[in-house]
Amino acid sequence: MLAAHGSHLNPNTAAPCYAAADAIRRRKLFAEVQESFWKQEPSFRLVLPMIESREVFVVPFFISDGYFTETVLPRELGVTQATSRLGGKIVHYGQPVGTHDSMTRVILHRADEIVQADGANPPRNGSAALFIAGHGTDKNENSAKSILRQVELIRERGRYAEVHAVFLDQEPRIERCFELSRCHNLIVVPFFISDGLHTQEDIPAMLGLQKRGAGYRAPSRVRGRSVYYCGAVGTDARMAEVVIARAEQAAN
Repeated sequence: MLAAHGSHLNPNTAAPCYAAADAIRRRKLFAEVQESFWKQEPSFRLVLPMIESREVFVVPFFISDGYFTETVLPRELGVTQATSRLGGKIVHYGQPVGTHDSMTRVILHRADEIVQADGANPPRNGSAALFIAGHGTDKNENSAKSILRQVELIRERGRYAEVHAVFLDQEPRIERCFELSRCHNLIVVPFFISDGLHTQEDIPAMLGLQKRGAGYRAPSRVRGRSVYYCGAVGTDARMAEVVIARAEQAAN
């Protein structure tokens, strides 16, 4: 069971969850694969009775630990611990996808894709700075933890000249990319589940990007730099692997 936020207003919000669920179904690793949502149907509370299997692995399709994964989802499902017995079912409650270390592969794949789209003269990784852009908030330190962890993991690989975390609602802010890095090429990967207002409007505006059709030019020339900006990490096809990894962890 994939548990995501969803939206009554924006169908793109649920699209990554549906895509990951479809990819897992095709692999036939589970008897059932079921999506569920907070802000659209089917809701968290109603999904468990719909599932026929006696053993259920719940994977929160969220970027970080916080109010939804620690309070809302457990309350709606009725789980009180990592493994609970509910209505004749054994329910394993896992951790959110965004905090898994394998998100590193997703971030790097997003970055590689957008750079390779510049077929004329793609920059070498060693001459580029990678920025992981998240929401962040001063009210909950967990909001930034998963991003800061990914910065550490990617720095250890030595693929990029620089790796930084930047945020919408805490320091360092996204617009500070240009002062934080000395590199000519800046690659910005939004650490969000879906493409919505934040990834399609707010972050591009803070970076000074100009829209080109439905997206943004890769690279865009801003303040004398080449800025490569891609879609949200949650829209990457590798998210299915992260869900499976979280389900495996919940089983142990």
